[in-house]
Amino acid sequence: MGNYPKTDTIRVVINKNSAGGYVFALDENNGVGPVQKLKFKNGGHPGIMINFKIYDPDDTGLVFQPDPAQAMWAALGSSNPPAGAKLPGFVPLSVEGDGERLLVYNRNWQAGVEYKFTLVFQKPGGGAVEYDPIGNDQNGSR
Repeated sequence: MGNYPKTDTIRVVINKNSAGGYVFALDENNGVGPVQKLKFKNGGHPGIMINFKIYDPDDTGLVFQPDPAQAMWAALGSSNPPAGAKLPGFVPLSVEGDGERLLVYNRNWQAGVEYKFTLVFQKPGGGAVEYDPIGNDQNGSR
């Protein structure tokens, strides 16, 4: 327990597919393995600072959109969030490292709340690519 947010790094693995598109997966805590759904546990801390870090073994060149508000959208429910959707308590703060990292604060406000979020990437030379994983807050605020 502490008076500061827990920190967590989640790799966003990007591979090319045979059709010229992309295949995404999340590698939680750099080793749990590829998943499409994250379970956030704050361990008694006031929320979680999440560092989404791109891992690009196929050298796709994708980076997060430079504006954090455009790099991640989030909404309650099972539908993918519309462009620009904001979810209080799951807030994109900054894009760092030449677009390779997205820092997000998750207040983890209520146990069992499931939501969809979209990570939005920028292609080399322009154009956007979206990836829609699922988040689930496990243990509520502190």
